[in-house]
Amino acid sequence: MKTLLGFVCLVVAALAGALVWRVARSRASQHEFASPAVAVSQTQQVAPPPAGPNAASPSASTQAPETERRLGPFSISGSSYTVVLHLKPRQPGETQEAGDSVVAMEIQDAAGAVQYQRKFTYQETNGDFSDAWFASATPLAGTNGSGLLVSYGFDSEPSAPEEDSPDWWQIFGVVAGKLKPFGAPLQMDNPVGLEDSVKSGVYKSGVYKSAGPLGSSADEVQFPVWTGHFRLIYPVRIDWTNGTLSPVQPCSVSATAEDRSAAGDQRRADTPLANSASAEIPACQYKVLLESNRHVGDTTFVTLCSTPAANCPNAEKVVVKSNSDVALLLAQVSAQWNPGIASGPSANIKSPADAMNDAGGVAWDRNSEVWLKVRIDGKEGWMHGEEDFTAFGFPEDD
Repeated sequence: MKTLLGFVCLVVAALAGALVWRVARSRASQHEFASPAVAVSQTQQVAPPPAGPNAASPSASTQAPETERRLGPFSISGSSYTVVLHLKPRQPGETQEAGDSVVAMEIQDAAGAVQYQRKFTYQETNGDFSDAWFASATPLAGTNGSGLLVSYGFDSEPSAPEEDSPDWWQIFGVVAGKLKPFGAPLQMDNPVGLEDSVKSGVYKSGVYKSAGPLGSSADEVQFPVWTGHFRLIYPVRIDWTNGTLSPVQPCSVSATAEDRSAAGDQRRADTPLANSASAEIPACQYKVLLESNRHVGDTTFVTLCSTPAANCPNAEKVVVKSNSDVALLLAQVSAQWNPGIASGPSANIKSPADAMNDAGGVAWDRNSEVWLKVRIDGKEGWMHGEEDFTAFGFPEDD
């Protein structure tokens, strides 16, 4: 009996010991899994890893180093001015873009005092896209005055390829001894002759020359305007005495950016207007740039009219071949001049579009006809309409 009782006690003791061992082992196991997690949490709170220069957090981007690039000095009306570009590193995005983005542009006098400033948005975090602003400046030399031609550009990658992305151009001059902008930036293509100046070295040497004088106190600068198939030349008058810009041809009806906004039109200034806020705009005739992208694969026909009228008087079918001798003579369109907002952009700049929401340019009513006078193998006439423009080999509007 004692032997049996002893055996039972021994078994109970063994089972109790085993149970104690399992509980202890279980707790030890829980501790082994829990400890690293606690340690990581403590490490993150007590000693977070320092943000490197390529960190993608907003705080890291906000602290991106700012540098300066100085253009000039430029001599305007006997005084010296320098364009200062404030730069921050461009966020690479998925296309791994490099370089800098302009966050502010200043024009300073010889003493370093800021005479003009324009700010731009800055993309503060890495992401799929990479945005960047650019700016440049060159002296503008006219017969009756001189000034500064400043260009602004914006790039966002990745983006659909664009053959010719328009820039903004702003003209500065000295009026009554003080440097001032001659109106808001204009969203236009490169001024006519700018590329030729680059090739000839004139632009590289620091001077872009105007198209010529207009009276005794003004000069003309010519800007190309895309009509959907070709570019007409829109002449702009620079009044050096009053510090203003205006159309050279008085047939253009002027409309301010405020007028356009009140009419609900938020389109770019250099594209056709969906609806014009002003009365019927008279049609004007403009010179035309030769379109290098014209392509005629097969022999085709276009209809030429003797005058740019809706009934197409004396209509004639004219053959167009790939080797035809072609000249673009004149364009006729109801153009509208938009001077922009002279007071500048709104103070609350949150998106890239806000930085240029004061810009002006040239527009036209979509409901108006665009006419083009051409010479084809010696025959002259006016053509219009998508069908004839396409048959003539013009590139189609995107």
